[in-house]
Amino acid sequence: MKSTKKQLENRGVINDDEVTKYRMNDTLSLSNMLNFGDPKERSIAARLLGDKKDYKAVEKLCNALKKEKALYTKIEIQNALVKSDILAIPFLINHLGVIGKNQHKKINNDDLNKRTYPIARDISARVLCQIGHKALPSLKEVIKSGGYNQRLEAIDAIGYITYHYDDEACEEELMELYRSKDCDDLMQWKIIKAMQSFKSERMQTELKEIIEKGNDEILIKEAKRSMDRIEERKVRNFT
Repeated sequence: MKSTKKQLENRGVINDDEVTKYRMNDTLSLSNMLNFGDPKERSIAARLLGDKKDYKAVEKLCNALKKEKALYTKIEIQNALVKSDILAIPFLINHLGVIGKNQHKKINNDDLNKRTYPIARDISARVLCQIGHKALPSLKEVIKSGGYNQRLEAIDAIGYITYHYDDEACEEELMELYRSKDCDDLMQWKIIKAMQSFKSERMQTELKEIIEKGNDEILIKEAKRSMDRIEERKVRNFT
């Protein structure tokens, strides 16, 4: 059933005309609007704060994202952080694994039939994916020295960005983590999934090893999917 105008407004849907009259508001007044009871006003504030492109605005947006419930307001906040570009990266890195409750908690094969790299479930990781390859240096540092939950979500973001931007800057760090004592089955699973984004012989050799000698059926299936995606891209590039 199609949502009514009122239902959409309650979820934070706005139009351009509603934004215009607030365009001259400063960062402080817009930041205060993020706490207003009307989700439309929060959406307007988020959209305009994205145009400010300053650290204070980004900090307010990240804090608002942690507690926002209205669907379209959350989307406006995420879009504003994407517009903030590299200014948003440090804040998003700090919030990896913190916002939302939809992150993977155990290994599974739910995404096996997806034809491209699955979008990250973690909200901060998802925004970093939209920012793109400029986020890779910071994500690389998370892989090297971040906390456990940060690393889990950084792996997903690296896999997605590498797949879509063909930037393999994080290969060495991922492989070091894969072979470290800190790499449990959930982390292994995420890294195996991320391997589909790389083209190196090293990654393909590792995947073949998992397929031939692994003892966990979920990890084996994930490795086969990653190999299939690599082979598919080889064929596309060749033709």
